[in-house]
Amino acid sequence: MKTNSIKYVSILSIALLIFSCGKDDDGNKPQPEPTVAELMISENWYLESFGDFVLGDCDRQSIYNFTMEGGLVLEAYGYDGEFNCNFLGNSNYTWQLLSDTEFILTEDGEDLMCEIITLTENEFVFDVGEDSFTYVLDKNPGDG
Repeated sequence: MKTNSIKYVSILSIALLIFSCGKDDDGNKPQPEPTVAELMISENWYLESFGDFVLGDCDRQSIYNFTMEGGLVLEAYGYDGEFNCNFLGNSNYTWQLLSDTEFILTEDGEDLMCEIITLTENEFVFDVGEDSFTYVLDKNPGDG
């Protein structure tokens, strides 16, 4: 009887060892880097700065929402004459990625060439149009 118990324990130990060694451990494999398009459409982007303009916390609540279908909805916020923060309205654009460093924004049939300067999970910096106004977007509404 002891011999059978030892056999069963040995077989069970070997089986456990084989199954645990053969298991793919995806936790140790590096995840693929997100594509430019995936980074652009990830969550909401908030306006941090625009060209040389000084922005307040209210302006920096403006949301840029790039969609997978090639749409961009801008929810703009700004101050009124009394320095109260107000929702100013939505603007709708379309966008088309041309390369990892260029995309086109279109509003009312007018195309604006955009150059991507920096694009990470937390920061999106791009120049727009011939005048090269630089937009800096991040994931933090209002407080930079």
